[in-house]
Amino acid sequence: PVIPEREGQLLRTYLQQQFNPDGRRSKTVYILDIALTRTSANLGLRKDGTATRVDMTLNAKLALRTIADNKVVFSGRAFTVVSYNILDLQTRFGTVAAEQDAIRRAAETLAFNITNRVAVFLKNRKSHV
Repeated sequence: PVIPEREGQLLRTYLQQQFNPDGRRSKTVYILDIALTRTSANLGLRKDGTATRVDMTLNAKLALRTIADNKVVFSGRAFTVVSYNILDLQTRFGTVAAEQDAIRRAAETLAFNITNRVAVFLKNRKSHV
């Protein structure tokens, strides 16, 4: 499934790399649905009231469904918080680059967290079958 926005594209790519590092085709048994939200909080204010730092949070609501019967077998939430600096107005490019790097770091960390949660679930599920 498609996850919108740049952070969604990155998250999908990182998840594909984590779940299938060799890129081999295999039988699809599950679908992982993710609803992703991004929030930001300004920190560290200058004398003029503008922020100098941002904490960005990516929240993911997960639902792992079976292909066979579309039943949700695992659901949960995962999140990550990353920070970046807001440079002065003369260096807007630096701020944009810092924000883009923060989005990349957040998506990569979130993908790692999601992969681990799903892997633990699947391992426990196999041991009970």
